[in-house]
Amino acid sequence: MNQYADDDFDLGIKQFMIEQAIQQDMEDNIGKGQDNKSYDEKLAEELFKDDGHGGVHDDAGGAGQPEHRLAHGRYPKVVDERDMIVTADIVEDAFTTDAMEEYMTTLGEPASLSTAWRVEDTLKELSYTQMWTLAAEGHVQRVRVYGPDERAAMVQLRDSAPGGARTCKVVMLPDPDLTPHLVKHGVELVAPSYEEERSVQQAFTIQILRFTAPFMFITALFWLLHTWLLDPLPDAFSPRQMLRHRRELMLVASKLSFRSPAKEVRPADAEGGLLEGGC
Repeated sequence: MNQYADDDFDLGIKQFMIEQAIQQDMEDNIGKGQDNKSYDEKLAEELFKDDGHGGVHDDAGGAGQPEHRLAHGRYPKVVDERDMIVTADIVEDAFTTDAMEEYMTTLGEPASLSTAWRVEDTLKELSYTQMWTLAAEGHVQRVRVYGPDERAAMVQLRDSAPGGARTCKVVMLPDPDLTPHLVKHGVELVAPSYEEERSVQQAFTIQILRFTAPFMFITALFWLLHTWLLDPLPDAFSPRQMLRHRRELMLVASKLSFRSPAKEVRPADAEGGLLEGGC
């Protein structure tokens, strides 16, 4: 699947062994002051010292660090313009080429390389800064903001963008200068549509009613039947039933007692008198 799999594996083993040797050498030379080169400089020299295409070229690189001279010999155009790289200089499959991997190993990742568009044919999302740069270069065709707080956008790129035309998701920032910047460079702004959110809310409501309505209907039917069978109400249009119900209520009310200890009636004694403390 990956044509660089074997080479990458061998390069990884070689780089690991070189890194271990450099670390051990730097630990042994601590305090001796024999070598003032940094770890990255030593690693770059060791990785490319046996390569016939590279090496340190004083005439190409001039004064400067060894890794810079080495990179200048391999990638003169890229190194000369490393501070002015634009997205148009990045090839479509930048991260799948040995040249770009070696350049990144030597000089690190430039600012515009963070916009690398493909990793083995897998699209990557854009950052806010990358979208700003693409808009300034005229590669953005349309921006559609969405979400309840409008903090995300779907950015549609033109065919001229590195990697071709496609749609990417970008997390937006509360930047007041964004809209003027996009309008200035001819980007079409699409207002957020809440129709999709309404359809989602309607579907959610329908699903709730679908599962709760039958339960509510069965519960109401059960309580109605329970009331009619076990505790029937009197017929309001039948005087006889109404009087019967009223007598039952009065009978229940007559059994209620509000007796007070001061007014409690005691039974009479054998002589017919009241007990002490009676009324």
